Amino acid sequence: MAMAMVSVISLNDALARVHVALMLTLKGAPFLFNGEEIGMADLELTTLDQLRDTAAISQYQIMTTRLGVAAQEALQAVIAATRDRCRSPLQWSGETNAGFSPPNIQPWLPVHPNHADGVSVAAQDGDATSMLSFYRRMLHLRRTTPALIVGEHNALQW
Repeated sequence: MAMAMVSVISLNDALARVHVALMLTLKGAPFLFNGEEIGMADLELTTLDQLRDTAAISQYQIMTTRLGVAAQEALQAVIAATRDRCRSPLQWSGETNAGFSPPNIQPWLPVHPNHADGVSVAAQDGDATSMLSFYRRMLHLRRTTPALIVGEHNALQW
């Protein structure tokens, strides 16, 4: 008995698709964050010198110098709270620096390493099963369906 080939998407990818489908079909102005349309993940920062978020750096300094928090504990706290995790350069391609800047130029934040694994505009453009294509289809649906632009909805009462 032959097994049918099934396209497998990750749980995170499936949840992201549900999220965007809801966001783009419910009333209100949708807000898309840079890189969301290709499934960019939060950057995994590991050292203080990778941070550019001045509030996080100040928090680290206060924790270590005034409050006596151990350096590693303070680092983990600011890495968990920093906005820099979701502000990494947009991943245009699988090339060095994800095509965001020339290879000899260091971007202001590290590039997520998954740009080399297909989480980039170049890798997803033209792939009908990609996250980018899903966003494009959902945005087209929203633009061409008047009820999704000016319609009302009523929450069901259980």
